[in-house]
Amino acid sequence: MKISLKIILFLATLFCLQFNSFAQWTNGQAAVRVAGASDYTSVGSLYGTGIAIDVTNQKMYISDMCDNTVKRYPLTTGSLAASPVAEATFGTSATAGTSQTLLKSPSGLGVDNTGRLFIVDGGNHRVVYINSANSASSGASFSGVLGQANYTSGSANSGGSAANNTFNFAISSPSGIFSCTPTSYAGGYIAVASTNAIFVSDPGNNRVLRFDAPSTTSTAAAVIGQTTMSGTSSATSQSTLYTPMGVAINGTTLYIADMNNNRVVRYNSATTLSTGTNNASGVYGATSWAAPGSGGRSATLLDLPINVAVDGGGRLYINDSNNGRTVYINSASTKDGSGGTAV
Repeated sequence: MKISLKIILFLATLFCLQFNSFAQWTNGQAAVRVAGASDYTSVGSLYGTGIAIDVTNQKMYISDMCDNTVKRYPLTTGSLAASPVAEATFGTSATAGTSQTLLKSPSGLGVDNTGRLFIVDGGNHRVVYINSANSASSGASFSGVLGQANYTSGSANSGGSAANNTFNFAISSPSGIFSCTPTSYAGGYIAVASTNAIFVSDPGNNRVLRFDAPSTTSTAAAVIGQTTMSGTSSATSQSTLYTPMGVAINGTTLYIADMNNNRVVRYNSATTLSTGTNNASGVYGATSWAAPGSGGRSATLLDLPINVAVDGGGRLYINDSNNGRTVYINSASTKDGSGGTAV
């Protein structure tokens, strides 16, 4: 199923809210802009899997997984009318590759406060970045790479085992969420802290890595979900993850869509955690740490949550993928379902 921009624009707004005030929404609220389609009833032209907003430079970036590109759009008032034209494209349309200019199944995106764009290049098991992406031309060369030793390597865990400088983004596509041939789904998302540290979900290794200075240091400073940098096992507990996907940060509080555990977990003080047994501070969609969420559809259950966002007022938004909805939780940092009372 194509994920059109008529859906993604809701998420784009949510990411903007990280830098602004508390969002005001009503159930069933209509969209105000559409992109990637000529109207609200047509199927969109993009397999959008990631989005990032550069508020300072008024740019929006969207990863088009099946086209193997990332597109940049202006974010000025009125620019997101029907079928806006991308002002720049990174990667080459319909061309998957492993080089300093090509992408393969890009997914998560993030922008730091210098305008640097980070791209989870899932099919190549790496994160690449482009400095000053707001002014870069189409086809621009990447400025750096994480997860591989060079631009021509693209194997999971760099052809070896999990380490503090590798990724494994290969996962089985959640049923009905993404599909395109011949591209298989490659997960992985990015959250950028105010310090410009980045958190990268590494679903094939069942962990999230934090890079404190990603433009200068290619090794992670800390891992969440494993006790060591070489661990890869999945589990259901207060300190483990099972196919983590979307990540979002508000101040120092990190939220992770723990997809195959049917829950979202919260880590307070995530920017200063060290590698070891890091216990989550809260859970949504489950009522204990020992068991995953039941995967149902209700006001307190989630079914394969795939992405998260958080606004400036602390409201958490969850893309509840198998239920075909986005739900939100007010004052999320103060809530926790692990004591038996569902959130």
